[in-house]
Amino acid sequence: MMVQQARILLAENQPLVALDFEFALCDAGYEVLGPVGELTEGLRLAEETRPDAAVLDVQLADGHVFPLARALMAAGVPIMFVTAHVAEERIWPATFRNCPRLGKPVDPEVFRRTAAGLLAAREDEAPAGVAVA
Repeated sequence: MMVQQARILLAENQPLVALDFEFALCDAGYEVLGPVGELTEGLRLAEETRPDAAVLDVQLADGHVFPLARALMAAGVPIMFVTAHVAEERIWPATFRNCPRLGKPVDPEVFRRTAAGLLAAREDEAPAGVAVA
């Protein structure tokens, strides 16, 4: 019996950074959905693929990622943010203040550990196969 890889949606608008994150996630054994650089793309992909977790940059090509983050959270999908805006408290809606936030540039090992923690939390709290609303 083959075990399915955890699927992580990656939203990052900088192609080289997205590639680094994609490689780190793939090396850790995850299936990467995306990467997507636009909010509209991320919303579509989330609805179509039902990710197990998500790694999100705050600023995408067409605006802030927060609508996608809200949709994912409503569906029980754990999220983490990786952004240059980690310390700018004024941009963070209260809903996301307790989500993991990593500042760019991010240490690859910290990135992998945080992603693994998202999936461990999902296994402990959320039912599998929750669709994005």
